[in-house]
Amino acid sequence: MRCLTRERLARRKVDLSKLAVCVAAIFLLIVWVIPARATIFINDAVMGPDPVYFDDPSWTAITLQSISGTPGAGLFFIQIQTLSPTLFSLNCGGIAEAYSLYATTVGSSFDATAAASTTPIISNVSQFTDYLTLPLNQSKYFAYWNENLAAPIASFPTPADNYGWLEVTNTANGLVLNSSVTAQGGGIVVGTTTQVPEPASAMLMLLGAAGIAIRRGRRTF
Repeated sequence: MRCLTRERLARRKVDLSKLAVCVAAIFLLIVWVIPARATIFINDAVMGPDPVYFDDPSWTAITLQSISGTPGAGLFFIQIQTLSPTLFSLNCGGIAEAYSLYATTVGSSFDATAAASTTPIISNVSQFTDYLTLPLNQSKYFAYWNENLAAPIASFPTPADNYGWLEVTNTANGLVLNSSVTAQGGGIVVGTTTQVPEPASAMLMLLGAAGIAIRRGRRTF
């Protein structure tokens, strides 16, 4: 058997280091894929009378049914007051956990990164009230982040929190909630039930990284 030269030994050490980096990258990707399998709740948001101003028909409220893993737990609470046929005030009515409402568009990815890098319309952490102008028969999408109290409390967006979207339309009878989707423990593509990141796409990335690591490992010896 031939003795390894110092140069070959040094090259082998470098190759082993590259392999270790690839293995570490695969491990991190696995950790990233696991939270991607969020629980999806369709039509999770509901609109009804405002429990605070229940005797004033100009006030309504939007709540979530699936907060913190238990229907009715927590307090995601958006109050809406009709100021005119096309003007509405949006208000944060709950303080049990941190949550925010964002302007968004169909097809946009909304997750912890998007929530942390985007200024919300309203938030019970900072901006409690804002106004919505919406012409008659027009619709608008909103995204929302809600702190998951079942996970470690951070008061800022994390992958373990709840991310969703809702669509409202201004009708002759007032503002109507058309549809909504909540991804509990992961992100969502606005206007769809697609998770962010998609488990299939993430798995392809994982397999690709594994293939690279194996090829480099073979070249080492």
